[in-house]
Order: sequence, then structure tokens, then C-alpha cells
Amino acid sequence: CPSKAPNKRANPRALMRRRYGGKPCYAHVPNALTVSRIVLAFFFFWCLTLYHYPATNTWLLPVAFVIGTVACITDVVDGRIARAWGCESKVGRVLDPVADKVLVLGAFIFLASEKFTNASGESASGVSPFMVVLVLLRELLITTLRSELEKTGVKFGATVWGKAKTALQNTVAGVVLLFVWCDPLTATNRVLLLPMRDILLWAMVSFTLVSGVPYIYAAIASSAHGGQENWDDHLKQTHGREACTTKQNKSQQ
Repeated sequence: CPSKAPNKRANPRALMRRRYGGKPCYAHVPNALTVSRIVLAFFFFWCLTLYHYPATNTWLLPVAFVIGTVACITDVVDGRIARAWGCESKVGRVLDPVADKVLVLGAFIFLASEKFTNASGESASGVSPFMVVLVLLRELLITTLRSELEKTGVKFGATVWGKAKTALQNTVAGVVLLFVWCDPLTATNRVLLLPMRDILLWAMVSFTLVSGVPYIYAAIASSAHGGQENWDDHLKQTHGREACTTKQNKSQQ
């Protein structure tokens, strides 16, 4: 009689890896959070589409603020999870800044539109098209540099400057939404509120432009001399020894 084949029990981890593209299922959590941020951004835009200053669907402004806040939280969580679980990926490095730019640029484009102006054409948000152009110029430039360097194998990840810039942009967008909700153009203290709003916006635009300088410098140095090693040197300078140590530990695993 032919002998029966031994009963091999399937390894759950192996099945899970085959099912999720060769990676454990938890490795896809950071990218899933990033995609959810893009989905939340479109709900955010939907709220701003139905709103019109000063009195049309004003209840949508706090709703948009809450949605934007949740989206910003996913931006913080996905990166921390990716680093803590050791599941950083090229897709995540590219998709994460794209999701940030969709949310931030979309928010400021809406804030600069006629939906936030009164009958006389005065803007309640204070965001001008020129501000949006400056922010868009910086984002397109850094995104292009990241795309070209990723093609050559250089891991062009975010630095402290980029993270601070994104946090400031999200904060200013949220503050401006609440500011418009308080109807600043008819407030008794508008003489004080409007200059404060403008100073906050221009500070955000200025920091956005300045934050692109380290990226440009590092990209030029990386492509001209050391490739990935030169970008690692830049990470040491901007993040300190912790980033370098983390990278070395991952390379040894």
C-alpha cells in the first residue's frame, strides 16, 4: 500500500505573507492610514464646496475642521508605526507626502476662492492666490526632486524641516477655518484680528519656502557626490545620531 503523505499543517505566518504580497499584514497599516488621509481630504473638500461665506452652511466649517484634524492625526501615526514596526517602504515615502500635499494645497486653494469672500470681494480667510502659488511652487519642486532621486535609489525621506512645515501648514489651515467661522469681517475687533491673521499666513508661507532649502542643498550634494551616503550625512545633521543609528540597525537586520 502506498504510504500516506504526512499531514503538514500550514504555517499561519506564511499564509498571511502570501496573502498580503509577501509581507505580514501589519506592514500595510501605515500605507492604509496614508490612503485614508486622502479619502478624508475629499470629505474635507466636500464640506468646503458646500460652504459660502458668510451664512451658507456655516455648520460645515467645524465639521471640516474635525475631518482635517483626524487626517492630520493619521499623518503623525502612519510614520510612527512604519518606523516602530520596521515596515517603511518606497511606496510610503512617495505616497505620504502626496497625501499631505493633497490636503494642504486643496485647503488653501479653497480658502483663496470666492467661497470665502463677501459681496464686496473682501476675503474672510485672508489667503490670496499669490500665497497659494508660492506654496505650490515649493511643493512641486521638492516633489520633483524626490521623484528623480528615488529613481536612482536614493531614499529621499522627510526631514525635520519638512515635518515642521507640514505641521505648521495644517495648523494654520485649521486656525483660519475657525477664524472664518467667527465671522471676522463683521467682528467689532476686526482691526486687531485681521492683521494677526495676515501675519500668521505670511509666516506660514515664509517658513514653507525656507524649509525647501535644505532639501535642495542635500539633493544637489547627493546627486553630485555621494548618492545615498551623502543623503545619510544630511540626515545625521538634521535628525541627529538617532536617525543614523536607526538606519544602521535596519541595514544589519
